[in-house]
Formats: sequence, C-alpha cells, structure tokens
Amino acid sequence: MTFSKFLTAPHAALPNGRVLAVWLVAACVFPAAVSAETASDVIDKMIAAEKANYAGVDNLFQRTRLLRHITPEYFEKDGDYMRPVPLPELLERQQPNEMSEATPEQLEHAAGVLRMESARADAAFRQEIADSGLGGHGGMAMIMGLASNPPEQWLTSTPGGMMNLYATFLEGAAEAKREMAKEKADFPSQAEANLQMINDLKSRTRIIGHQVVFDRNAIELGADDLDVVQQTEDGTFSLESLRILVDAERYFPVQFKIIGTLSQGAESRSMTIERIDSQFSRGDGCGGLLKPHRSVMRLGGMLTEQERIELAEAEAQLADLDKQLASMPAQQRDMMMTMMGPQIEMIKNLAAGGDIEVATEIIELRCNRPPVPEELVPNVL
Repeated sequence: MTFSKFLTAPHAALPNGRVLAVWLVAACVFPAAVSAETASDVIDKMIAAEKANYAGVDNLFQRTRLLRHITPEYFEKDGDYMRPVPLPELLERQQPNEMSEATPEQLEHAAGVLRMESARADAAFRQEIADSGLGGHGGMAMIMGLASNPPEQWLTSTPGGMMNLYATFLEGAAEAKREMAKEKADFPSQAEANLQMINDLKSRTRIIGHQVVFDRNAIELGADDLDVVQQTEDGTFSLESLRILVDAERYFPVQFKIIGTLSQGAESRSMTIERIDSQFSRGDGCGGLLKPHRSVMRLGGMLTEQERIELAEAEAQLADLDKQLASMPAQQRDMMMTMMGPQIEMIKNLAAGGDIEVATEIIELRCNRPPVPEELVPNVL
C-alpha cells in the first residue's frame, strides 16, 4: 500500500468482513445489564433489550461519515433481526426495468448471444472498410488495430468490441444478482449461527467488575481462552479473549475489546480490536430506538510485514509532505489539512507503532421511511 493509498483508501486497513463479524457478534452478544447475579443473566437481559430496542422499527436508513466519506446504509427487519440491504438491491426495487427483472441465467444467455454475434459483426465491419477503399496500404490493420485495441475496453469502437463490452456488463450483473440473492437467503441462518455462538460463549463469560463510562455506570464482562476460530478471506482469525463494558441501566454496549491471532499463510500475528460507542440518541420516526451516533475503533496488529515496509516508505513521503505544507500559505494549508488531516494522523500513528484509530459518525438516522434513489449516492466531503 503506497502513501497515496494510505491517504485515499484508509478503509483498506480495516479488517475484512469475516473478521469484523467475529467482534460484531461479540459486541452484540455481551452488551448487558448491571445488577445481574451472573454473566449468563446479563447476556439474556442484553438479548431482550436488543429486541425491545428495535420494536416498531421495520426499516432503518442512516448516513454515516468515516473520515471524508459519507455512506448511505439501509436495513430491513427480517424475523428478529435487521438485515443490511445492499444498495443495488434497493435501487432495483425502486426503479425496476427489464434488467432488474431478468434472472442471472437470462442475463448470461444474452451475454452469450452477444459474444457469438460479435465476430460476425466485426467481419461485416472489415468488409465495409474494404469496400470503401480505406483498407489498402495497411489501412485495414491500422483502423482495426485502433478500434479493437483501445487503451481502455470501454473505448472500443468496433461493433464486435462494443457487443463484447456489453456482454461483460451483463455477466457482471448476473454474478452480482447471484451474490445478493445468496446473501439474502443466507442471512437468517447466519443470524441463527451468531445467536448460537452467543449461547456457546455464555457459560464461559464472567463478571469482572464495574466502571463509570461517559458518566454512566457500566458492568465489565470478560472471557478468556476462547479459541473461537473463523475463516477470513485469506486466512483465519482466532478469538482468544474479550472484554465488554455495558451500560448498567440500558443494557447497551459502550465499549469492547477483543484479542486474537490473525493467521495468513505462514505469518501469524496478534491483533486487537477495540470499539467505543457514545452519543446515544434517537432518530426521526424511530420510536424508542437508541443508537450510538459516534463510534471510535482502534485496531492493533493489522499490518503484515510487507505493509510495514510500505508504511516506512509512506512515512518518508509524509516527511516531504510536511515540508510542503509548511511552505504553503495558511489558507491553502488549512484546506489541505481539512481534506487529508485525519488520514495523515492515522499514518503517523501507525508509523509510531500505534494503532489505527478511526471514528464513524451517524449524521442522519430515520426509521420506517425508506430512502428515495437520490439519497443512495455516496459522496466525499
């Protein structure tokens, strides 16, 4: 990851979805009560509080800010759980057309027909060039070369090339439809599996003590020697221990930390993930639903050996950037820091051997009123 990638794609340093699932389950598993006699009682009260919190909420729309990125997110109730709805799925519902109503098999069939016809279309194109007299003295090779081999596929100008381009688009749409359908079909079983994980961990969790967090009483739950292993995209993550601080009155999580080992090929390294939730408030039309509007995440041990080498190179480039910033007029420097300040600070923390720290804020929250298409466009500040 180069310096520019550290600046423009900080999300690439975050754990992938399957690793996140482990600690997200843990966060939802253990946010429970204050005066319970046992950790098991605390967890049961947490589950009840979670369900009660979403009572009367059929769908939820929120816009979140991570660094300079604003992302729309939509959730729908599916049984006892809130399912994240991919934005393409939602857009297909709101703006149905022939493409959205087609099955993956129909899309792939259409792509196959286009590819079969593309060679015939290019042959006819060659014949037209030859008949026009432009094909002599190497003209045919030059015209077909420029038209068929552009620097980018979408710049192709031969009939066959454009047909193949559209076929590629249809094949991608078919794959996306299958993935969305699978995620939707798998959601209930995955939610039940997460609940089973909760029950499996319940007997291994204990009450450690009490703390005051954000001026509210909280109870600390902990579990060690867990050895809960989940597959990641390119390895495995073994959850070893966790600590959860839960609001003593509301039974909501306010802080949690997990420690585990991430294994990728021959390399294994310790990793910590910590999240702190705050600024609980309600949204428009959400009834009694309370959600944290600010979450700070700290990640330690995320970088591979190769990424640490690249980070050292990025640190050297960052020193040059500091010199450039120092030579800029104040107004220009302030503008640059507004745009890149959080990313630069994150790189400096990493280079100093610290953790990645990012804050996510909910800037809009409402319930039972799905978004219109115009609200589903991500943007960058």
